[in-house]
Amino acid sequence: MRLGWYKKSPEGYKAMLGLQQVVNKSKIEDKLLELLYRLYKYYIIDCILIVKKNGFKELLKQRGWKFLLIIISYYAVRDTLFYIVIPYLIASGFF
Repeated sequence: MRLGWYKKSPEGYKAMLGLQQVVNKSKIEDKLLELLYRLYKYYIIDCILIVKKNGFKELLKQRGWKFLLIIISYYAVRDTLFYIVIPYLIASGFF
């Protein structure tokens, strides 16, 4: 079931259009750009609406372990970059 997020959140839709304009000016390859756009559009926005409408438990029921895996992976990569890689590069004089 797909939610009509553009009808439920016109502000989110306007923000997404702004994001699309910024991305169109970038030099990212078209296939990667399309993949990122689809991921953002169909997965993340739907997750936000599910949480707002029915709560976090319903999100876990609908998205299951894949959702948790994505969240854990995101924070693992982010924290590794911010707290290990970047300080190491600064300490070694790379920057």
